[in-house]
Amino acid sequence: MTNLTIVQRNVDIYDELEINTNNRLNYEDGFLTAAYPQSEEEIEYVVASVGIKEGNANIPSGAAILELRSDSVLCLIPKETY
Repeated sequence: MTNLTIVQRNVDIYDELEINTNNRLNYEDGFLTAAYPQSEEEIEYVVASVGIKEGNANIPSGAAILELRSDSVLCLIPKETY
């Protein structure tokens, strides 16, 4: 049997959190839920909004997309690359 870490919290732009994004990740109306095995490595992330220009968004490697908006992408960006 696998023990899971469950993270449930409200997040906003510039919030920092330490989670694993490789398994289950849900975001709705400012509320983030992540579930992953306790043995998985956690990474420090910053919640960020990246602008979309001419249909393109420059998202750093290792980022996890939370929401696509009309003019931006809300994502978790690894703190070391933020």
